[in-house]
Amino acid sequence: MNAAKAGVTVVAMPNLFWTISNLPEAMAAFAASCPVLLKRGDASGLTRPVDWKQSCEVAMTVTPQAPSPAQFWGDAPELFEAVRVGDGKAFATGYYEPEIAGSRVRAPGYEVPIYRVPPDLVRGTFPDGKTGRGRYDETGTFVLYHDRAAIDAGALANQGLEIAWAADPIELFFLQIQGSGRLRLPDGGVMRIGYADQNGREYVAIGRILKERGLLGTGPTSMQGIIAWLRANPEAGRAIMNENKSYIFFQELTGPGPL
Repeated sequence: MNAAKAGVTVVAMPNLFWTISNLPEAMAAFAASCPVLLKRGDASGLTRPVDWKQSCEVAMTVTPQAPSPAQFWGDAPELFEAVRVGDGKAFATGYYEPEIAGSRVRAPGYEVPIYRVPPDLVRGTFPDGKTGRGRYDETGTFVLYHDRAAIDAGALANQGLEIAWAADPIELFFLQIQGSGRLRLPDGGVMRIGYADQNGREYVAIGRILKERGLLGTGPTSMQGIIAWLRANPEAGRAIMNENKSYIFFQELTGPGPL
């Protein structure tokens, strides 16, 4: 890496790798990234494909025994350089799939339905001339599709639309917001599910609602804080969640997903 050209300063490697709780998973994620890292151009100038060659070659030899993931990350100072960009302040973001408890079949403890796209959810023209997702009612009029409250009350029940069942309605609510996730099955297996369609209703952020009503205090709004409030106030929490009328329908996904 040409640090001067990239406008960065090489600094001592921080001891970050020993804080990684899932070293094998981190190893798998890095190794899976190598085919792209070895080919792509980096517009920032920080790295070139050749810069990744040594670390990727080592990564491909890692096994659960020797060299192990822990040994690989322990050798990180020899394989990587740490740099400071600008004043050292940065914003990092990433993608993840939430994992919640679920089952392919309804069973005690797994009674929250996860629906596929219902056949009556279609695109059409409303009486006012606007177009969007909805359904045709018994008179043949194109109307808004069932909202979250109606669906949770059973509007789609007994139609064979369930692809799986979740253990916790709050966990499923946040998985819908994320758009995809993993169900940890009772036998230890994993079922990946992803966005298939949406009921056409507007998404409403319940964190903003809770904040505006003074229900979360004055500190920053976090998902953990929202979940804690919903669990502490189950009836009011259900009503708050129903104010987000948007509802996501899922499909089963294949492949490993994010690593």
